[in-house]
Amino acid sequence: MSFANKKIRFTIGVIYCICFIYLLFFATFRQGTNTDVNLIPFHTAYQDIKLFFTGSPSLHYIAFTLGTILGNFFLLLPIPILFDLNWSGIKKWGLIILLPILIEAIQYYFQVGSADMDDVILNALGFATGFWLRKKVFTRFLPKPEQGAP
Repeated sequence: MSFANKKIRFTIGVIYCICFIYLLFFATFRQGTNTDVNLIPFHTAYQDIKLFFTGSPSLHYIAFTLGTILGNFFLLLPIPILFDLNWSGIKKWGLIILLPILIEAIQYYFQVGSADMDDVILNALGFATGFWLRKKVFTRFLPKPEQGAP
């Protein structure tokens, strides 16, 4: 990989990390959030869907819910691509499972969000999608390792 490509990827990675930390801990929507714990998979999603069909949710609530779902899915998706994670097996799947759990635990500890199993599931699905995209799509655009390199 050329020096210019490494520099561009590093710069994008730094910007992503800054945005990542800001969104998880300092964004204005984090202020005054509850610190509930939900360990039941799809419980929050079920409640949201139930409200859509049985109540009359506001446009703000709908936008917030869709933003939360999409945000949780796309939050970790860039990591395998930006940081060139070409892992497989237990190392990859361990990271896919443990990183979202660690994020939720840190948010709960610092009281900047609720610990929600739905968030863990969506983060893990997005992260796994990032690994898949890196392997199936982005390897066409990423430079091949130089011959003789370890």
